[in-house]
Amino acid sequence: MEGQVIWFFGRPCAGKTSLANSVKNEMLARGVKTISFDGDELRKGINKDLGFSIADRQENIRRAAELAALFARKGYWVVCSFVTPTKEIREMVDQIIGRALLMVFVSTPLEVCMARDTKGHYKRAQAGELANFTGITSPFEEPLHIALSIDCGKFSLEEATQVCSDHLLKLTD
Repeated sequence: MEGQVIWFFGRPCAGKTSLANSVKNEMLARGVKTISFDGDELRKGINKDLGFSIADRQENIRRAAELAALFARKGYWVVCSFVTPTKEIREMVDQIIGRALLMVFVSTPLEVCMARDTKGHYKRAQAGELANFTGITSPFEEPLHIALSIDCGKFSLEEATQVCSDHLLKLTD
């Protein structure tokens, strides 16, 4: 089976990681060789030398996309969860990964993301205490055209997982 990269992106606290993990577990349960990459996890290791400037965000995503493409070429389904804030950065991901890429926009509204923020990052950014926070002090550009968009403020995790899994399984038919 050919590999696939499922790239979940959206604002902080949109539900990207929860949805990505749930989809990964669903794919594993169906016998699909699957691995996942998460922005927070990679920043603890391979990307720990990067900050949150636009240039560092771009490099963070470039490294993740290169890893995802490598695993996809080896036949893995790679489930990624990264903010991926700008059109330019998303285009770079597309250029690196190519036809194996499926971008999923987790389109949860900003108000819902802010209400979910258990770490207080949104409040700190609004108070000027946290620089380069996506959607507040650093840009987040909503995509104009996307194959799959899911609002995790409207759907339960189980419902969102089902929508994604159904879409992904169509790719293997």
